[in-house]
Amino acid sequence: MINEEGINHLANDWYRDSNSGKVCIDSEKADAFLEAVRLGIEAMKTLSAEPTGDQPLSLEQMREMVNKPYWHIGLKEGSAPPHWSILDPLKSTNMGRLGWPTPILSSNSKEES
Repeated sequence: MINEEGINHLANDWYRDSNSGKVCIDSEKADAFLEAVRLGIEAMKTLSAEPTGDQPLSLEQMREMVNKPYWHIGLKEGSAPPHWSILDPLKSTNMGRLGWPTPILSSNSKEES
């Protein structure tokens, strides 16, 4: 499940019953909704396990972020707006060759230049 799918499930696959006030999930979408919840919990655990200071991550720390969520802020002209992303394993080992400034991530999910 990609981030956009998970966000869509979390935003749209539930409702609050107006009579009971209970939160309900469409039974046909329950499995996808619960998978999105599980992934969200894992992402929050990962983020809470990271240092919270404002110090840039080393290259080794960035490589440890492979397949983990991070807040991406592009530094190049025409970059996409800031967004959550998952660090691609290929990109993590080729940062210098890709022409990325280092460090590209910081421990509190703000990018440092």
